Amino acid sequence: MFKQLTILITLILFVLLIAGCTEQVADNVGFTEVNIDLVERARYDNDFTEANIPNQWEDYGIGDPFIMRYNGEYYLYSSTKNFQYGYRVWKSLDLINYQYLGEFPLTGRDGTQTAHHTAYAPEVYYWNGDFYMYTSPDGRGHYIYKSLTKQPWGEFRAVTENIGLSIDGSVFIDDDEKMYFLHASDGHIKAYEMNSMESVRTPSQKSLYAPLIRWTEGPSILKYDGVYYLTYTGNHVKSKGYRVDYSYATDAPNSENYKYPANNSLLLDSLSEHHGLGHSSFIMGPNLDSYYIAYHNLDSASGPIRSFNINRLTFSGNRMTVLGPTFKGAMVPMMPDFYVRSDGSSYAEGRDDALLKYGNRILSNKTTKDVFSVEYNFHSIEPNGQFKLLFSVTDNGYYYVTINGKEIGLYHQNTLIESGTLVHDFDFNVVHSVRVSHKNGRIVVKFDNLTKIDTVLEEKLPGGKIGYEGLQPVSIGTTVFSNDAFGTSDNKEAKIVAGDFFATTFLDESKLTGKSGIKKLEEDINDDRLIYSDTTSAYLANKGDYLLYVIDVLESGLYGLEMVHNIENAGSKFSIQIDNNKPMIVEIPKLDFSKNFGDYESSLKFAKQLMAEFELEKGLHTFKIELVEGELETTYFNFFESSPYIPKYSHSLSDYVEQGAQYITLWKIDNEEKAHYSKAGVNNMMLFGSTGMTDYTVKVKIKVDVDAASNASSGIIVRTNNPSIYSGQIDESAEGYLITFNNMQLVMSRINYNSMIVAADARDITLGEYHELKVTCIGNTIKVYFDGEYVFEYIDPYPFSHGLVTLYSISTEAYYKDLEIMKPEE
Repeated sequence: MFKQLTILITLILFVLLIAGCTEQVADNVGFTEVNIDLVERARYDNDFTEANIPNQWEDYGIGDPFIMRYNGEYYLYSSTKNFQYGYRVWKSLDLINYQYLGEFPLTGRDGTQTAHHTAYAPEVYYWNGDFYMYTSPDGRGHYIYKSLTKQPWGEFRAVTENIGLSIDGSVFIDDDEKMYFLHASDGHIKAYEMNSMESVRTPSQKSLYAPLIRWTEGPSILKYDGVYYLTYTGNHVKSKGYRVDYSYATDAPNSENYKYPANNSLLLDSLSEHHGLGHSSFIMGPNLDSYYIAYHNLDSASGPIRSFNINRLTFSGNRMTVLGPTFKGAMVPMMPDFYVRSDGSSYAEGRDDALLKYGNRILSNKTTKDVFSVEYNFHSIEPNGQFKLLFSVTDNGYYYVTINGKEIGLYHQNTLIESGTLVHDFDFNVVHSVRVSHKNGRIVVKFDNLTKIDTVLEEKLPGGKIGYEGLQPVSIGTTVFSNDAFGTSDNKEAKIVAGDFFATTFLDESKLTGKSGIKKLEEDINDDRLIYSDTTSAYLANKGDYLLYVIDVLESGLYGLEMVHNIENAGSKFSIQIDNNKPMIVEIPKLDFSKNFGDYESSLKFAKQLMAEFELEKGLHTFKIELVEGELETTYFNFFESSPYIPKYSHSLSDYVEQGAQYITLWKIDNEEKAHYSKAGVNNMMLFGSTGMTDYTVKVKIKVDVDAASNASSGIIVRTNNPSIYSGQIDESAEGYLITFNNMQLVMSRINYNSMIVAADARDITLGEYHELKVTCIGNTIKVYFDGEYVFEYIDPYPFSHGLVTLYSISTEAYYKDLEIMKPEE
């Protein structure tokens, strides 16, 4: 018998949970009045409906989304419904509201559609006047297509026969104009060099490090500030635990040195209705400074039916994170400060953005600030160095970019500052783009999204007008600027609560004196390319210095605050202040790893701890961390929805649980044993409590069948989040601490859709009789008891600080009874 029940647990209300050592503030210690304008933007819901994306595939939706930016506009593509021909495409200015452009044919070289139905994950790229589509019809190998209309819509006709190479093809073009083709594979991502946009060099195959262990698909590469970020998805599209992880490299897009950040899941949510998050792609935001990740969620396994989603990315060092993922109520992307299309219109009615003619110049009617990003789109020009893409135009001078043959040059008036080289023979009768970014003297110039100049001047550039010189108006496409560059909008963006964010993405209004500021970190530990800390940190050296952020609380409630900090900061004190409310003082607890197996934790420089829990109201707030005593070095914060109760729950398990449990799989009741029964050969899972539970003790009696194989095991998972059972996934498809036993040993593993044994005890365990397993979770420490005896504990430097209690039997005939969840025993 199977039952799906609402999670509900009998608990005792308490007033306030504080995880670290905290005290109330006296004499305004740690308080600083904050005066920041909290600017609301319109909001959107993920799981996009027909209101935002009309004419989606019926009973199929938007799966495997891919977005391309061309001439200042966005084009969305998705997988074609099973057995349907052609593809559909939509256009947008803001990544949120889409106009349906139509359904168009995919044809073979002979012009027929026979073999070209059910287009899997089509991706479209613009290169030197042509649009190329890469897709695997019906998942039976790839074709490369070219648009016959020379537009991002219309008929795409194959320029190759079937080249094979699995599914989910994706293309990356590096700054040196070398091209790469990626595709799905078992346990990693395959990468190949390309001879051209129409030819894959198959002998160049490399396997990219993407440790999802089993089937891995949906690859995409973004190069951001010199780092190659590779995202990928696994393991099955119909699994609620479908997820997106990432690796990174700094030497090449097809590098054999990709590294995998620890505790890495960009997109994962298996328990809510917003689950099955996967198959992502990157896209630059409308303000030219932000980046977004587009992906789908699973609405129904039939079809499968999926919906479009998009969320903001932020970056720090070699790391990136998603602000979210959100289901309801995130703010729409930041729009540019200036936007004019070739017909003179802007992105919204009522805007007065304009390009005006001044002699042989065409200039914006608005000026940038001294931090800016500008995008020029143009066509039908002679690359003879006579035209100028102008910026920082003032009464005292100007800067510009021009192209002369294969040289792209950056000039101050008529003085060359720096130049770059175009490798290919580009046709300048077709549309090309140049993007210029500036902050504090650093200037980056990109041609068709490829970095060609990256230089630093002794003095920063002034703000000013932008525009063109030596171009006819008919040659000018969409022109855009934004007063952000090099991630400054990451700092301004409100951080989603619940969710994590980098400590370095603080507001300019933060107070940093002396040595306080941003510090570059080296890799904290590299164990089989598993990296714990390789980002940048925010450092507070002086009392009264503070970090300031805007947070966006999507739902009112009690939230826990986790912080990753330098372990040597133990004993330091800081204040947490929300808006201008009275702050609380937190003292950073000391961690002792001496009882752990091995000594690698003791070599770590940073660790994560739960610092405090407090109520937050829905809406925008300021969030301030101020140094009170000692010093503070931190890399990121995480807010999670906490439980406002101390757990107290018990059940004999002699019958089905009507309240307090969620059955993930099929369990039976053994009336003779008066216990829940898990059948051999399958994995069975049952959840108790809420994901917001932090510290607790759990006890349960478990009997493993006497004939169970030595590799079979049963036990519990504590602090469980995002559990999933589906064919094609590994047994450890959850986040938390898995404690199991068989006839030879008791083992604790730290699981995160992978598994690492953190403690073990070899012992003769008699099967066929009940054994009591007890686990206590307090802070970073997990203690395990067996049949009333203390066995071992693990102090996790990067703990799962909250989560459900899970009964979990792995391919084992087992019985569970007499479950208790209670206040933790010290």
